[in-house]
Amino acid sequence: MAVIFTAENHKYESLDPAEAINWLGVTSFVGLFKQKFDPVAQSIKSSQNKRSKWYGIEPKLIQEIWASEEIAQ
Repeated sequence: MAVIFTAENHKYESLDPAEAINWLGVTSFVGLFKQKFDPVAQSIKSSQNKRSKWYGIEPKLIQEIWASEEIAQ
């Protein structure tokens, strides 16, 4: 069960082609347990946090900015 990493396609593969194992990288594995980003809830929270750069800005505007920067996608 030897595994190699191919950088070109960022994929982990078994050296033995007979092994039909779908390998998962650590970042992908950890991502399975993260909650999906909720731009509505986060924009409300950020607009109310005095330490946030978004403090005092309407949540809808924050969401529009994030959408334009592709943060919320």
